Amino acid sequence: SVILANMHNLSGLRQMSYPSQIADNIAQTHHADTWELVTAHIERDDENGYYVLSWLSEGFSFGDEYNGGAIRYFNQDVIMAWVAKQPDKRVPLIRHCLPKSLDVDDGGALTRLFIDIYGDKEDTAHVLISHFWTGGWSGPESAYLMRKRDKARGWVSEIRSDKIKAWLTMYIDYLNKRIVAAEIEEERRF
Repeated sequence: SVILANMHNLSGLRQMSYPSQIADNIAQTHHADTWELVTAHIERDDENGYYVLSWLSEGFSFGDEYNGGAIRYFNQDVIMAWVAKQPDKRVPLIRHCLPKSLDVDDGGALTRLFIDIYGDKEDTAHVLISHFWTGGWSGPESAYLMRKRDKARGWVSEIRSDKIKAWLTMYIDYLNKRIVAAEIEEERRF
């Protein structure tokens, strides 16, 4: 409770903030109790609520590395039940915290469930596409985007939900357009 109330005073980088690491450990071991505290903070429209949302979100990742956020420690059904009570208010809060993966082992079960329920809404679908492709990389942007597209194509073969497949099709189409634009820009530089 004390850590969550003071998130605005902590470093935004989880790996450099010992209190954030402690909060991660508490969330892992006491996820039901912690989720109640978390929701109280993120529903407030204040600076600290923003920092709690940042703690829930994926940390800064570079290339293909994964630096999952604290949201992966909580029960996906509990999170989705909470969202369902006030979707107009809570969908925008949670969609920025979702793991950028559909791999079940990387927190993707929550993301899959979220897309299956809310991913057919146009604004949510577009925000999720932006959420998924962002990150840092070195080398050609086109190569970075191609790796993301290959990963998404792999998910298409695993997914049974038509809603998730439809969202993945939109995401892959978006990546294809970005890849072409990146390749043109890269050719101009040479």
